[in-house]
Amino acid sequence: MSLLQDLLDRAAGNRKKLGIKTEMERILELPREELEDAASTLGEEWTKKLRKHPNAPPLRPIQGVILETSYRAAQQDKPLGILGNVGVGKGKTLAFALMPREFQATRPVLLIPPDMRQETEEQHWEWSRHYWFEPPEVIAYSTLSRPESTALLTEIGPDLIMSDECQ
Repeated sequence: MSLLQDLLDRAAGNRKKLGIKTEMERILELPREELEDAASTLGEEWTKKLRKHPNAPPLRPIQGVILETSYRAAQQDKPLGILGNVGVGKGKTLAFALMPREFQATRPVLLIPPDMRQETEEQHWEWSRHYWFEPPEVIAYSTLSRPESTALLTEIGPDLIMSDECQ
């Protein structure tokens, strides 16, 4: 055994005795929702629950998964975060617009890249014809990076923060 391996093993043993976890151990222990098997059903259920009229375009299965996960997180006693690996063009914009309702959020904020603002606002307008939601406050990431904007989130006091394209 090398000296380095010996040191790593001893450090791991000491961390375990003290109840200290590495970031990777902490991440791997986070709760996970595996809802892919129910995705198509969830899309249909959430469409029926949130649409304004029967001819509303149906939610995609992944949107149903996002909303169901959001709903379950909102039922917890302590605040939770949700991370979804959802591809481009899969329906995050509408899911983000509908999410505040499930969290009963009154001051939701959606963080986006600056070049997405117009498209996001257009999609909010389009989808508001079919689904019940109030568009969240939309803030570009670049806005938050400016020194004069440091108090912006404090002023808004969001009770739900959603981040799109946050890789």
